[in-house]
Parts: sequence; structure tokens; C-alpha cells
Amino acid sequence: MRKGALLLALAFAVSATVSASAARKPKADPAVQAQNDSAAFFNDAFHPWAPSAAMSKSSKGKKKKSK
Repeated sequence: MRKGALLLALAFAVSATVSASAARKPKADPAVQAQNDSAAFFNDAFHPWAPSAAMSKSSKGKKKKSK
């Protein structure tokens, strides 16, 4: 009886953690991801001068004063 209760509790704990992790992080559809990657590739191929990442605003900081 104890082994059965222990196995049931273990099975419940494992199933609860697996379902919680699956609900937390949905996987992207591979076809949609491939389509997005192809669109980004062709955009970069035909516009090589365009920046690939946004510039940070940290460079607009303190300016040195000259005396």
C-alpha cells in the first residue's frame, strides 16, 4: 500500500512539473521560424547598409568642457 501511494505521488509530481514547464514556454512553429529567418536574410541581402541592431542612447551623455 505504501509503495503504491509513493509511486502515485511521484507520478503526480512528475506530471505536474512537466505540464507546468510545457505551459510556461510554448515552442515556436518551425515553419513560421524558417519563414521569418528567410525574410530577415533577404532584407539584409538587399539592404546591406541598414543597421542590424538599434543604437544605444548611452553615447549621448556627458560632454567634456574645454577651458
